[in-house]
Amino acid sequence: MSCARTARWLISASAVFGGFALAVAPVADADEPVVTAVMVDGSPVVGRTLRATYIVTGDPVPTVEFQWLRCPKSGPCVPIELATEDSYVVADVDLGHSLAVRVRAENLDGDDAARSRLTAVVTATPPDLTGVTILGSAVAGQTLTAEATVTGEPTPMLEYQWLRCIDIQPCEPIELATGVSYVVAPADVTHRLAVSVKAVNLMGNDVSESPRTAAVQAPPNIATLTIAGNAVVGQTLTAEVAATGTPPPTPAYQWLRCDPLLPPACQPIDGGTAKSYVVADADAGRRLAVRVTAVNEVGRDTEDSQPTNVVPERRFDQSGTLAASPLTGSAQGSLTAALRYLRPFPVIRVKGWLADGGARISLLRVKAPRESKVVVKCDRSGCPLRRRSVGVGRVRALERFLRAGTRITIRVTRPGLVGKYVRVVIRDGLAPRRRDACLLPGGTEPATCPPV
Repeated sequence: MSCARTARWLISASAVFGGFALAVAPVADADEPVVTAVMVDGSPVVGRTLRATYIVTGDPVPTVEFQWLRCPKSGPCVPIELATEDSYVVADVDLGHSLAVRVRAENLDGDDAARSRLTAVVTATPPDLTGVTILGSAVAGQTLTAEATVTGEPTPMLEYQWLRCIDIQPCEPIELATGVSYVVAPADVTHRLAVSVKAVNLMGNDVSESPRTAAVQAPPNIATLTIAGNAVVGQTLTAEVAATGTPPPTPAYQWLRCDPLLPPACQPIDGGTAKSYVVADADAGRRLAVRVTAVNEVGRDTEDSQPTNVVPERRFDQSGTLAASPLTGSAQGSLTAALRYLRPFPVIRVKGWLADGGARISLLRVKAPRESKVVVKCDRSGCPLRRRSVGVGRVRALERFLRAGTRITIRVTRPGLVGKYVRVVIRDGLAPRRRDACLLPGGTEPATCPPV
């Protein structure tokens, strides 16, 4: 190759004041291209990328072209079709051959080309799966991910098949579960899961199966929540809940007292943490609801019931009256002298609220002088007492739910004095019917109270 330089000169003339001057200037030198080094970087392995490195001189800067060559063990190298970039991805057809690259440089003054040395013979290795594991929790709704350690040239492609396993029996493929990740389904609950991974390249394949997970669990899910019972003071409400989950969840209850408007604002009721709740006086005019939290080892679910109807305010508080007409003059004096009243005259207070089928008595109290005799009688099946002498104060035996038709008779007496007679009849849906009368000295039947 010639490296000679050609000198060119440009002669120009200009006239100054009628004379002539000669100017001689050299133009830039030009160099033919020279390719002084060509090398291949990278490993000759199927799937890997090789790159051409080179040293080219020349002025002006030459353009560079590439041609990758496939070279058999015997015979000349041949160009690889369309492999004309400065890099080349080793293909499976190259397996068993060597590779090289030819670099050609060209500018206005000429061209030059050179070829790299041959690479080692192109190789590939079969896949080798050394470990398959599952990441994530075996819980319904959670995502599991397969993780595999694999070697091989070219880099193997991985195929996945998720498996559902029952006890020690062989695992069964899960339909359409062929991705690297899998969302645990409800059908998997109580079963174990595994994943089979297959690594494939042109040299072969390798298959490995992960260890099985623990038995799939399911977090709690409250399917339905309702309240059984009538929202009436004194009645019992019961939470009825259907909750799923594995292991079976344990429900916890919190009863709520809510504003009458909808949607209501609710507040927890102190002590209202049982499955059932007895509607209290404080609930009158409000709605009631229950909050249930279902808990197991893998989660919890909380649900509020729909509120009840407004608890009706159906209370009663009866103390009775003294049905006596005052007299005046001498008649009043003579009758008063003959019939004297217990002083202070007894007051019998009955307090409670209406309930379906009867009434719940929250207070039954006899207020009278200590030396008074108090006899209480209850008529109807289910009465906690039939006839009993009791002391002055509360009659707690009757502070309970009493069915409609129950009759309570109370006599408060003291020898020689006008006493008190009260009969209370429990009714369904109405306040108790009450009769207040007097007991004349020595009498047992109610009588009109004499003038005071």
